[in-house]
Amino acid sequence: ATTISAGRLTFSTAGSATTDVAVDGGATNGVLVAAPDGQWVNTGSLTNANGSVVDVDYGGTVPGMTTAPIKVNHFSVGAGLTLKVRGLGFSAGQNYPLVTWTGIGPTDTNAFANVVLPASPAVTGHLTLSGTTLYLHVDAVAAKSWAAGDGDWDTTTSNWLDADSNLASTYTDLADA
Repeated sequence: ATTISAGRLTFSTAGSATTDVAVDGGATNGVLVAAPDGQWVNTGSLTNANGSVVDVDYGGTVPGMTTAPIKVNHFSVGAGLTLKVRGLGFSAGQNYPLVTWTGIGPTDTNAFANVVLPASPAVTGHLTLSGTTLYLHVDAVAAKSWAAGDGDWDTTTSNWLDADSNLASTYTDLADA
């Protein structure tokens, strides 16, 4: 078995695993999507303890709507989990599979207390569960662009322009925070 007790361990969809993976509270299990419709397949179980993090990073690939980047035998989740999704190319109104399992898994999305989605363009959405797959449903995508200033960027100055409201706003990339 592999235990992620602190920090972060990132698997790639270019590889696979056959062992159980346990993620302790405060630790992160990441998956980097290496190619379109890439999938990290683990024939073992993935167990996320209370307060742990699941991180799906699409890198430079466009998120697919048919293949979940994480496929495991059993998916066990504690409480107060964080799910981070990073990448570009999401579309409003679409469902993106994130985790699928072939055995036992959660029966609802309540374990995920925090969902961190891309900030530029700003993605809003919520998690859904259908059968044995956890999905991200994208409600909206709102781009921000540089609006004004001297080229110095910070998280407190309203020098970004929200494409939907046309109002000046601040910008913080929570996916990398």
